Amino acid sequence: MYNVNSNLTSIIVKGKGTLSVPPDTVIISMTVITGGKEYDQVITEAAEKTESIRQNLDEKGFEVERLKSTGFRVDTEYDTLNDNGKYTKVFAGYKCTHQLCLDFDLDNDVLSKAISAIAGGDATPEISLDFTVKDKATLKERVLRRAAKDARRNAEVLCDEMNVELGGVLSIDYSPVEYDMVSPTAYHVDNMGLRAAAVSQVASVSVNPDDIKISATAEFVWEINEIR
Repeated sequence: MYNVNSNLTSIIVKGKGTLSVPPDTVIISMTVITGGKEYDQVITEAAEKTESIRQNLDEKGFEVERLKSTGFRVDTEYDTLNDNGKYTKVFAGYKCTHQLCLDFDLDNDVLSKAISAIAGGDATPEISLDFTVKDKATLKERVLRRAAKDARRNAEVLCDEMNVELGGVLSIDYSPVEYDMVSPTAYHVDNMGLRAAAVSQVASVSVNPDDIKISATAEFVWEINEIR
């Protein structure tokens, strides 16, 4: 996009930068669910399952301090009873949901080892994988630089065609690059699938996730001068 004002004193040009990079980091998200009538029993079981995951990862050589809690909640659950058309809620128990994540450099052998460790414990959580990049700041800088170069290149072409000279920058407007920077590749295993993996003792994983694609736009206002 470009605009030239009526007095030929400035030109507005928008540039776009795009970037496609392969992921270098994997994040395993785990959801541990426990339930029961007694609050203390539910909380204790949740802690035991979490500790089981932690111990198995430690035995496989993972840095267990990288296992982080991303969410923890306890809900009260009820059953609905129908007594001749009269519905009543009856206390059914408590449900504890503990969400955790573990991140490390993307390597299929290491990933297989991690899933094997998680599957081999008592917790058998649901798991999902996200593929991302470690150095997000550098990627944001690279894509903004591309947007700026694209805008300047377009402005120079337009000025050359109009036989005017591109002057100094009068203003810059851009949208901050706010991306999760996660590959679109999806990977999910529910707790039954993880139990099957544990029983079969086959947890080998071979994934080649799609590239992460990001873009940015920047709008520049340049002064233009007539060539004399």
